[in-house]
Amino acid sequence: MPRPESTQWQRVASENLSNAVVPPDAQTTDRPTLFIPNSRVGMSLRVVGTSAEDGSMVMGIYAVETITRRAIDGAEVTGSPLYMTALMGSLTSTLGSLTGIDGSVVPSTERFADGMVWGSVSAYWTNRIAAYGVSDLVHSPANDSIAEIIFPDLGNLAGIALAPLIGGGTWNILVKSDI
Repeated sequence: MPRPESTQWQRVASENLSNAVVPPDAQTTDRPTLFIPNSRVGMSLRVVGTSAEDGSMVMGIYAVETITRRAIDGAEVTGSPLYMTALMGSLTSTLGSLTGIDGSVVPSTERFADGMVWGSVSAYWTNRIAAYGVSDLVHSPANDSIAEIIFPDLGNLAGIALAPLIGGGTWNILVKSDI
């Protein structure tokens, strides 16, 4: 999957995540996992789905760090990178009544999430926020307008991984970078 460099919303993958590019070492659960590369300029995520209004989905959000391999003498080893994942938290998204428009990135058969709530935030993510002085921002109007989570800066992370945990219907992730 190419790095999302555009200011336009891009559909990343559906719940089955069949078109996702996943670093093999970044698999976080036995469920399909979607890897979204760090654009180094921040990213924003929106959730859409085919469930009924007020349908909800819970997904795990994981930080993915690239680990530099080194030989015993300290020299960097080239080759495939290693990845380490750390749970940032779980995010619950609830669909509103607002639907997409046929011919756009979100068709009329899908609803936008109008609610997003961190179900739990890990100590890893809390400590990282404190160290870098930046935080994610959840915009959750819950009034049938569009909810999103904004990561203004992911620092030196390779990206984030999303793992759907609970939810019915088909869910899709929209991503925009250069926010």
